[in-house]
Amino acid sequence: MRPMDDFNDMMIDTGLIDAGFEGEAFTWTNKRIWKRLDRVVYSKEWAETFDTTRVLHLPRRLSDHHPLLIDAAKTENKRPSSFRFQNMWLKHDKFIDIVRQSWCLPTEGYGMYKLQQKIYRTKELLKQWNMDTFGNVFTAVEQAK
Repeated sequence: MRPMDDFNDMMIDTGLIDAGFEGEAFTWTNKRIWKRLDRVVYSKEWAETFDTTRVLHLPRRLSDHHPLLIDAAKTENKRPSSFRFQNMWLKHDKFIDIVRQSWCLPTEGYGMYKLQQKIYRTKELLKQWNMDTFGNVFTAVEQAK
């Protein structure tokens, strides 16, 4: 556990963010032992540059490691936006599944750091889901007026 504590301390000290992942839980195997050795971390500057960062664990083919695919997206006119919970989300049949999927992803760390990582990841996922599902609601309201 000591090396993991050192790693978590470094993440907190440097302000790095674990990107989480989608796909297989483990990234390395020797066919007897399965571990998540490979991960993607990024800085606050990265998060300010890219709107979303997704990490996919791709199928293992020739190596004993799963390849990682990093998908980072940026919009042209990105401005800092605050997070606002929308009551209409509660009426959407996929909302609880989206939150549960994000919240249940493995998260490294302990205590408040782990909670902060889960909240940040869920917030970013909900913001993207909102735009994909509902579009820009404020623009739609203005157009309707």
